[in-house]
Amino acid sequence: MPNTHLLFTHQPSNRLSYIVKTLFGEQFVITTDTVAFENTNAIKINYSNHSFQCTCLTIAPHTLLFEKNIQPQRISIDEKWDLPIFFANDSVLGFDVLAAAFYLISRYEEYLPYSSDVYGRYPATESLAYRSGFLQMPLVDYWLLQVEKLLQAYFPLYQLPKNNYAFIPTFDIDRILKYVDRGFLNNLKTFFKFILQQNFQEFNEMMKVVSGQQRDPFDVFELLISLCNHQKLAPVFFILLSNRNHPLDNNIAAHKKSMQYIIQQIQQYFTTGIHLSVESSMANNTNIAMNELQQLAAFNPQKPIHNNRFHYLHFQLPNSYERLLQLNIKADYSMGYSTINGFRAAYSKPFQWYHLTQETGTDLTVYPFCWMDTACIFHEKLSVEAAYQQLTDFDTGIKKVNGYCVPVWHNHCLSNETTMLPWQKAFVEWIQNR
Repeated sequence: MPNTHLLFTHQPSNRLSYIVKTLFGEQFVITTDTVAFENTNAIKINYSNHSFQCTCLTIAPHTLLFEKNIQPQRISIDEKWDLPIFFANDSVLGFDVLAAAFYLISRYEEYLPYSSDVYGRYPATESLAYRSGFLQMPLVDYWLLQVEKLLQAYFPLYQLPKNNYAFIPTFDIDRILKYVDRGFLNNLKTFFKFILQQNFQEFNEMMKVVSGQQRDPFDVFELLISLCNHQKLAPVFFILLSNRNHPLDNNIAAHKKSMQYIIQQIQQYFTTGIHLSVESSMANNTNIAMNELQQLAAFNPQKPIHNNRFHYLHFQLPNSYERLLQLNIKADYSMGYSTINGFRAAYSKPFQWYHLTQETGTDLTVYPFCWMDTACIFHEKLSVEAAYQQLTDFDTGIKKVNGYCVPVWHNHCLSNETTMLPWQKAFVEWIQNR
């Protein structure tokens, strides 16, 4: 069967093959044969400075996809189609969309030296997307729509690969319960803290919970399960199961009855993933992570755990993703920022992680998320209305490009605490009305 889509290049490379497959699926066959490219009746992209007589869309190449090292790139932001672009040139397209997309999706900039935040993470403020004002748009998806239009000018029947919009709600369970099963000493410390602060509202709440008169305010799992089932959603719940050896890892122990009951209730209906602890991500080996993974897998041995989101989004490339592959994790949902909402990879669809230091694609699928409730509440300081308008705007934009809308909620931010009830109400209404 003859090739119906050809992409010509003088110099094949792993980077080029990866980004072509990421953006166009299996549509385009890469060739170095000038005669075959010239004479084959096909939809054609010329990724070179060679001049062909045949009809084709020419993309003048930047050097990035032919390089084998990692080095700072000269980037200046221009504009085309009312969108930011970079790696500009004088071709019809106006820039090297393949190299620019690779730079963003591979997270090339995260392999370069940067000033980490207080937790040792790559901060949103260091990113090209933040500094250039396009963090809140799936820019690569928007570029692809323009490429499709240009290809259709040459080949009217051309269409991008078919993708369906998907909505995947995710829930991070950092603290499954506020008071129950947290241990006598922990509750005693909290007891005296409330007394010293004269915080009588939370003191009374705590006393009612520990005496069995009131449900723990963080226990909203019946609501989440019922709502997701009613709306026919397929959420993923990420469970933190740590040894509590790091101050940021503060969930209750896996052997506690309440923890076991809630996880089993969730697993009856939905997918669970591991929420690998900060301690495990800082360790020198995979032993701690493996222990956490085995604890979660033990709840339902028939359902292997293949999904992860790093707690506190505490990960560094490439080391953290290398470990996920060692742990047989198939999908990671950490590609976003905890302080500012938006599109970390400028892309709204799942993609395979490219191991930049080894110059090869991998089997790890990355699911980018665009919105997190804690970013709205504690960092961006948005009102409830503004936060859900932001999510609605993201969702609307993602639908236009048939991408994946993957928001992040936390049970403690949907809790029955007085301060969180407006967020719980807005969440329920948004899910019901979306």
